[in-house]
Amino acid sequence: MKNKELNYQVLIEISCYVVFFIVMLHLVYTGKYLYYVTSKMKPYLLYIMVVMLIWIIFSVRNLYRPQYRKRVNHCFVLILPILLLVLPHGSVSVDNLSTKLINGNALKSNTNIRENSKSQRRDSKELNKKNNIDTEAKEGIGKYVTSNAFGEEILLHGYDEENKMITVSHEEFSQWFNEIYINIDKYIGYKISIKGFVYKDLESMDEDEFVPARLMMTCCVADLSPCGFICKYSKASELEEDSWVTVEGTISKKENNGAEDPQIDVNKISPTDPTEDYIYPY
Repeated sequence: MKNKELNYQVLIEISCYVVFFIVMLHLVYTGKYLYYVTSKMKPYLLYIMVVMLIWIIFSVRNLYRPQYRKRVNHCFVLILPILLLVLPHGSVSVDNLSTKLINGNALKSNTNIRENSKSQRRDSKELNKKNNIDTEAKEGIGKYVTSNAFGEEILLHGYDEENKMITVSHEEFSQWFNEIYINIDKYIGYKISIKGFVYKDLESMDEDEFVPARLMMTCCVADLSPCGFICKYSKASELEEDSWVTVEGTISKKENNGAEDPQIDVNKISPTDPTEDYIYPY
């Protein structure tokens, strides 16, 4: 009986599928996929992995199927993204971004979102009162129950109502950012501690202003935008751009293009270690 000849086109295809599957598995398992897309994309990545696995299983059956004319050019469709994912890459900085959005613009595309958020929060409070839900009872030391921009109840940490102090962690940067923007008046006079890299925009900021910013990803790495509160600091000009600092100050309010935005009046600035991870609004 004549031995069947190995189909090298199918072998190359299977190899590409297997490598792509392994790369995707590694990115999802280690969480490194968050360098490219937000966490809400994880189900889609898992779906792609399942599809790859199915292709591998069905392609194995064709390893010894004769094929008159072999083509492998289509394999580059997978080889190129594999190379982009496995090649070393550095963290994206503000200088790499074509769009520089700060303050409310980084989280909200227009002022209508803020108004809708306030309306949703009022509706949520009214619903809680109607159903006799006591949100205050859910608050503990360093914890605070509130609603996000979609009216969903969330629990924030680092909140000290007695001493009027807020300590913003990396995990809850965007949630506190949104909460303070929605309820500016409530937090005026509160002390705040927040971490970020020094960002300055000479076109829109005064010499004594800067932002302890974080890069926010709404969907993927292509839409990264710097996000943070304007800080008032007499020695802002001495701060090195892109250096990481922890800012301690008092929340106040300033008018910006006809809208009222929160501002931090700085009391203390300390150098700190960088946090490479991005933040996400949802």
